Amino acid sequence: MDLDFDVTFMKPITAGGDVIFTIPFATYNASGSGDFNWTIKLYKVVGVTETQLGSTTTNNESLAGGWTWRSWTGKITIPTTTFKGGEILRFNVVTNDPGSNKYINMYHDPANRSVTTDPVSGGAFSGVLNVRAAINVPLKIDL
Repeated sequence: MDLDFDVTFMKPITAGGDVIFTIPFATYNASGSGDFNWTIKLYKVVGVTETQLGSTTTNNESLAGGWTWRSWTGKITIPTTTFKGGEILRFNVVTNDPGSNKYINMYHDPANRSVTTDPVSGGAFSGVLNVRAAINVPLKIDL
């Protein structure tokens, strides 16, 4: 999995400090063993040029049998960075491939709807998970 989430700033703004994020996810292991980890990177994007502002990686996590619902909250400290109008802050989420018959689903529904369908079988699912991913970026506001 390799996903990008972009925020385009419409006017100049300055960001910097501790960026806090939460990623809700589910893992499924049909058989055997497997490990995975997450890597999160933040970029300033100007045109086609990406400049990495910071990153973090989790420790390897073992996949349990069946479905496991979790969320990961982490922090990346970025330097004070000024964005001009039209420039982008990119939140990049990557996880390694845990192997065959193993799945990792990241949820990012802004409406925070409950998960009601098993992503593997398509059948009804009784689990409830907060499915709104969040990123909190400290911005300097001129008063």
